[in-house]
Amino acid sequence: MKAKTASPETAVLTAERKLHNTWVYIKRHWQLYLLFLLPAVVLTLVFKYAPMGGVLIAFQKYNPFKGIWGSEWVGFKNFTRFMSSPDFQRYLINTLKLSVYGLLWGFPIPILLAFLLNRIESKKIKQKVQLVLYMPNFISVIVLCGIVRVLLSVTGPVNGLLHTSINFMTLPEAFRPIYIISGIWQGAGWASIMYTASLSNASKDLKEAAMIDGANLIQQIMTVEWPAIKDMVVIQFILQAGNIMSIGFEKAYALQTDLNLNTAEIIATYVYKKGPVGRRLQLFHGSRSIQHHCQRHPADRSEQGRCQNERWQGLVRRGLPWQNRKNQKWPSTPDKIRSSCTAATHFWACSCWRSSFR
Repeated sequence: MKAKTASPETAVLTAERKLHNTWVYIKRHWQLYLLFLLPAVVLTLVFKYAPMGGVLIAFQKYNPFKGIWGSEWVGFKNFTRFMSSPDFQRYLINTLKLSVYGLLWGFPIPILLAFLLNRIESKKIKQKVQLVLYMPNFISVIVLCGIVRVLLSVTGPVNGLLHTSINFMTLPEAFRPIYIISGIWQGAGWASIMYTASLSNASKDLKEAAMIDGANLIQQIMTVEWPAIKDMVVIQFILQAGNIMSIGFEKAYALQTDLNLNTAEIIATYVYKKGPVGRRLQLFHGSRSIQHHCQRHPADRSEQGRCQNERWQGLVRRGLPWQNRKNQKWPSTPDKIRSSCTAATHFWACSCWRSSFR
């Protein structure tokens, strides 16, 4: 007997019926979907889409006192200036090298850790080893950089073991190994969680059969354990390769010194220095130039400090955060200026003006 085949009309009706049943189920249990989907949507909007407004700063001559909407629009001027810089190629190469070397060196380590953890038979010992491996992931980047600086200092334990007095943080050729190795130490244990979970799905019967057949450790890994995690390895490699240019400036900036900038300066740190730090230095040098003018032309300084008063009044009129701005009383001495910096958001500006009195 021939099997009955459904007609196209019947298939369409069946599909429509399933779709209708799905919508009915969603309407009936909409509270459940709202409970699980609303946090994800809110987090995506707040932490992914809202910060994209800051991208406008790249096309502006940004002024922190005027804000994003009040700053002057300059188009691609900032990009043109950066790409025409003679150091652009060096910054780009440094960024690519850190990313590529970090991917090539750091990606296999969690896989090897997962294989090693899977060989531990005792659950108690395995849990303790995993705890030690996971702990560095919860250390702040700045704290990690401080630990690295202490360990690699001239009087640090590394030089004590090697009986040398080398300041590794000043060596340009040592920056990339320090950056990548410290990153591997911090994140390899945490990254091995997914591979360890995938290895739990490996067949124990196949493993015992391989051992009975005389397979060595490498053969057991390649024939039994590797097929259980290869899909996860491919997915993780694609995800990490997609983030190859997304290096944050915090760690690179914290490990930089004046002597290793040849290899430590990357695009993120360059943009940071040209942004808020560059603006701070610009204000600092401007205040210095006024101070030098007062020193060269004593006639401009009266008994009440006329030159300094004019300087403070000009800064206040440009919108700087003095405590007594509402009363229109301008501070006349450095001591009063030091006590006028109140807003934490303007700390970088206030510290700049404090420096001009040292």
